[in-house]
Amino acid sequence: MLKFSFIIPALNEEAYIKRCIGSIYAQSEPAHEIIVVDNGSTDKTVQVARKLGAKVYKESKKGASFARNKGVKKTSGNILCFIDADQVLNPNWLKNAKKQFSKKKVQAVIGVDVFRHKDPVKTFWYNTYTFFIYSTSIVSGALANKPFLACRNMAIRKKTFEVLGGWEDTVGEDYWLSKKFWELPQKKALINLGMVSFISPRGFEAQGYLKTLTYWAKATLKRQSQNGYSWLSDKSL
Repeated sequence: MLKFSFIIPALNEEAYIKRCIGSIYAQSEPAHEIIVVDNGSTDKTVQVARKLGAKVYKESKKGASFARNKGVKKTSGNILCFIDADQVLNPNWLKNAKKQFSKKKVQAVIGVDVFRHKDPVKTFWYNTYTFFIYSTSIVSGALANKPFLACRNMAIRKKTFEVLGGWEDTVGEDYWLSKKFWELPQKKALINLGMVSFISPRGFEAQGYLKTLTYWAKATLKRQSQNGYSWLSDKSL
């Protein structure tokens, strides 16, 4: 039986966490559990998450990877669903994921992120990143069997994730997880266009679109630690 455990890392997400968790409860099929891992919040993130019925745990080591890995240890489901606190899932996200995992060879399913902004020009501009990432992943998966595993908006079998050794403490942690996935003798991951998440462009807004993308690229290649990295911190960029 498929049991979907949602894992949400959180650091001062009081303004977003309610909508995120609400979108999981609004799914056309119920989730097995919702786990929020607090990474040192000083606002009401923990209180809001608990009030909404999520299981809340704390992780003192700074970094989303540490928080996600802590969440994995607390799960009782066999499918791990990784999303961020500023994401809102479409109502059929879980239904689409469940359909894909009914195929035993499928180990991971990646959804599609859509950045939303009140300015349509900015919405288009920010989503050029999404288009590039997903089109590249589709081509890489089809031609070289090297699909890209996203750190958010992804569901993966727990056994497969454990074989990969969890998320690394690096910026661009999804790239390094993907590299380990590519080395598996039997691997199959799919992109599902029905698993849509609407996401805040807050990082781009705070730091600048091109500046943020440049930082991600450089930090990923240098395997820079997530410690001290936040979309809220100018020092991180």
